[in-house]
Amino acid sequence: MPQSKSELYFITPDELAERDALGEPPATAEALRLFNALPPTPPPAWRALAAEWRFAIGDPQEGLNASLESLPQAREPVALPHRTLDPDTPYWYVATVSIHEPSVLEIGADDGAQLYCDGERIPMQGEHFFVSGSPEPILMTVRVINKAVYGGLEWVNILSQAEFEAYIDAQNRRNALTALVRKTRRLQKPTKRQLAATLNAVQTQTDSANQKARTLLASLPLTQAGPLLQNATSHSVTLLWETDEPCSAQAEWGEGYALEFVAIAQSEGSLHTATLSGLKPNTAYSYRARSGCVLSPKYTFRTLPQEGAFAFTYWSDPHCNENPNGNNNATFRQTVNALQRYPSAFTVGGGDFVEEGNRQAPWLNFFANLAPLAAKTPTMLMGGNHEYDRCFEDLRSPYLERYLRNAPHPCYFAWTASDARFVALDPNLHFPTGIPEGSAEYQWFMQELESQEWRSAKWRFIFIHQPPYSQGWLDYEGDLPIRNLLEPLIERYEIDFVVSGHTHDYERLTRQYGEQTAHFLILGGAGGGIEEGALSPQPVMDRVMRRYHFGRFQVERDTVTFQAIATDRRVLDTLVVTK
Repeated sequence: MPQSKSELYFITPDELAERDALGEPPATAEALRLFNALPPTPPPAWRALAAEWRFAIGDPQEGLNASLESLPQAREPVALPHRTLDPDTPYWYVATVSIHEPSVLEIGADDGAQLYCDGERIPMQGEHFFVSGSPEPILMTVRVINKAVYGGLEWVNILSQAEFEAYIDAQNRRNALTALVRKTRRLQKPTKRQLAATLNAVQTQTDSANQKARTLLASLPLTQAGPLLQNATSHSVTLLWETDEPCSAQAEWGEGYALEFVAIAQSEGSLHTATLSGLKPNTAYSYRARSGCVLSPKYTFRTLPQEGAFAFTYWSDPHCNENPNGNNNATFRQTVNALQRYPSAFTVGGGDFVEEGNRQAPWLNFFANLAPLAAKTPTMLMGGNHEYDRCFEDLRSPYLERYLRNAPHPCYFAWTASDARFVALDPNLHFPTGIPEGSAEYQWFMQELESQEWRSAKWRFIFIHQPPYSQGWLDYEGDLPIRNLLEPLIERYEIDFVVSGHTHDYERLTRQYGEQTAHFLILGGAGGGIEEGALSPQPVMDRVMRRYHFGRFQVERDTVTFQAIATDRRVLDTLVVTK
């Protein structure tokens, strides 16, 4: 298929990074200079809500949502910030406050908050709580949901609703201008008209000028997430990508390097998915995504193998945030660069991709960092606890559900490669953390363990974000509900490996369960801050190493060779398991 001029409309992120280092070309230099000279949007003038807080520990069995009837009567005074050690436990804070006008509350809670005012539940909207105000004192109750080890109430800030709306309006205008300048800089050959419109938008900072420039560029959708290869099997794969504008979309693909076929994408506004089916096992295919008239580069991948030796990689806890150049993002980019040096049938992301799961900006940075790997290697993504941060109205992570296309469920799924079976679980769908009997996930898991695919496999892997055993974090010995779930199943269902993240280090433990040997691995060093301080006295793991790293598994008929590899590609540890 001949190359289209539309392929030249955008430079790649790597080329943009090179431009940042070497200097801006004359065409966009003036617009960028003026944009960089603009003052930042003044932050809102939040102030601490005056309150004398009283605290009580709740009952984990209250569940995610509880009525005020669960509020303990015995409460002690505390000062904020307040944190305490009660894993997977709700905390209650009560105070009488004065709020006389419509206001917005910003509540800092580890890991999330629910709010009641005079007995009425106030739902979270976005990242804030809107309170109408009252001439009379308000009895305020904050219920903190702790889904980790330590948790508590850190602060409660207040701002008038009028000030908040003015700030949001100004920030939205700035974000729109930022997106416009970023897109213009990505153009390979911007026209004089496009450049003039962007320059005018920066100079005038008006909504009308910004909209005019955006309209000129609307016919050129820019990919802001992906493409990602997901839900891969030996015979199919799902391609996902997201553009900055809604558009028609399709994938052009074929065996080898040819592009012989077209798969029309299903588009949900600016999010596009296309399924490539009827593929051959362990075979190379090429594809490119077409968004409107814009084509992505051409990528090549392989389907999963049905037989023979293969390798895969595992990484967890990059904790990407809003700052593209922040430490977590920079370290995760190093991890991705290293991962690309190790050809793999697939790669597994073990959760905690972002710091705050309910905000899109960290997700876009995560996908921008991951794209060089995920566009060419089938990628199995599973949720961690941070994907649910600030999602405590219903424990539904909007972007986890938006971007993960696993089957049968975005958050728990299984697949086969050669003679190995893999099951990914998500204990964070529930509160307290775990997979309770009777839940849909538990029933699916039990059916999977009884399935022919599991029974006939030579090697069997469980992937789950929180580890059943861990020593690297003081006061944390691993998640007891996960240990109680898995340990009775290990011998009966011949589980060989349980691979996790959550603790930001590398840990390994081998245990015997009757005639079955199980190997527990923690691979939590993809980008988030590495653990420091004392180790937990129990359990005593076979290995604990505090380095940024990922894991690589080489699976053969009778042998699995595992290596923990640092981001500088030095081998930290090796484990050889034979049957």
